[in-house]
Amino acid sequence: MKYLLFIYTLLLSLNALSQNNTPTRDYNDFLETRIFSSEKNSIKDDNINHIDIGYSHEKASFIKLSTKETTVFDRKNGDTSQSFLHKEDNYYFDLNFEGDKYILSQNYPWLHIPDINDINPESLPKNDEINYLSTISIYRDSTIYYFTKHKDFYGKVIPLWGFPAKYLGSIEARQQQIAKELSVIQSDAVNDSICVLEIIILKNGEVTDVKSIGGKNSELNDIAKKAIFLDKNKDFGQYKPTWRAAIMYNSGRPIDTKLKMFIKLKKDGNVEILLPKTMRNFTGN
Repeated sequence: MKYLLFIYTLLLSLNALSQNNTPTRDYNDFLETRIFSSEKNSIKDDNINHIDIGYSHEKASFIKLSTKETTVFDRKNGDTSQSFLHKEDNYYFDLNFEGDKYILSQNYPWLHIPDINDINPESLPKNDEINYLSTISIYRDSTIYYFTKHKDFYGKVIPLWGFPAKYLGSIEARQQQIAKELSVIQSDAVNDSICVLEIIILKNGEVTDVKSIGGKNSELNDIAKKAIFLDKNKDFGQYKPTWRAAIMYNSGRPIDTKLKMFIKLKKDGNVEILLPKTMRNFTGN
């Protein structure tokens, strides 16, 4: 109840701050400083309520877009009697993963990621223990800057939400397979050297769907999608999954999720495949 009252008070404060341009500072028991500013922000997507940007070692580490509409991930395509539904009201982007960075830039090109140099020095914390930027929350009519004594706040203070699906086969073999197939194609379309695939992986490790969500429609996308579906090891007449499902941190239970795969064709003809290392919501979005 105290937490809810704090949130309600915080929202009232934001409305009051919109009447002036002077940032105000607030301290709490967790050695964290909040600086409120009534600066206006341009959020060019009507479905986004606000944007949270997390920082680690003074660099932006992740972005979470909180949405007005709730999206539903139903791996049985609407058959709710036999499926597990994930409802989500945010999109999470790990800025240390090239796949998330590419999709964020492609879908939200207007989004500016501020750094500490964008903040007025007069507004910075004066407490020697609280001198690291941990989060910036961006609203249309205001901005909240969070500072803490932890240089890597989200790595040391915030527990892991979950572990994304893991590939159990050989990434090197898949890279070589895709590169080999691309090497025999003479087409300008291959010059589009990046694609991002969205893969639905069930809790038993089965892949049920693969689609391209980033990059242009080219041979790279098509060959990469086929490689994912064909990558199955036959063991005594049965197919052995080459993926381990995503795992929830608090329960250790596997769940159905989406997963982004970043694939890049390099100038030397080699292919690089990258997978996410973090998961911060149910759906994998």
